[in-house]
Amino acid sequence: MRGMKNYERGVNFEDAPILVEAIDGAYHELSQIYAAKRILIDVTGGHKITTVAGAAVSLAEGRLFQYVSTLDKQVAIFNVTYRLDTD
Repeated sequence: MRGMKNYERGVNFEDAPILVEAIDGAYHELSQIYAAKRILIDVTGGHKITTVAGAAVSLAEGRLFQYVSTLDKQVAIFNVTYRLDTD
């Protein structure tokens, strides 16, 4: 899932695999220019599927996501990594 495909026609925001592919591709392209600490995946608002896709892509080690509170408009930045331990 590396590199950007042509998304000239947009992305179906209810197609989780396509969203993950698009977000991961965009992240990869941005990471060629910017350090990981300068790239944030915003999971605020939108469809639930887009939020889940953005959060899932951000779980790779070193990736960050942000959420803007709808209550007080405060921005929270998270660095969450998921690792599957197979004991």
